[in-house]
Amino acid sequence: LTSFALEKNVFIATSAAIDFGVDLSRSIVYVNQGYVQGRDWWYLPGLVIIAFAGSYVGKLVLNKVPQEIFRKIVLFFVFATGLVMIIKALSV
Repeated sequence: LTSFALEKNVFIATSAAIDFGVDLSRSIVYVNQGYVQGRDWWYLPGLVIIAFAGSYVGKLVLNKVPQEIFRKIVLFFVFATGLVMIIKALSV
């Protein structure tokens, strides 16, 4: 997504949509394979509340970060993630 030079709000929304699709498909597999038990379902309402609260706080923070700083933060994390992956691959 960084190569498309998207505005920060569009970047976050696109990333969230992709993540939602991946998480939804993974959740379906977990439920179908029996990894999620009946006793685990009571966590769901709390997790939904936490997710919405996190989104709200993230939106507040995002509004205070200028576009250029946001771009640099994203690029830093892309670089750092790549570096960690290279180091792990070389240490195997």
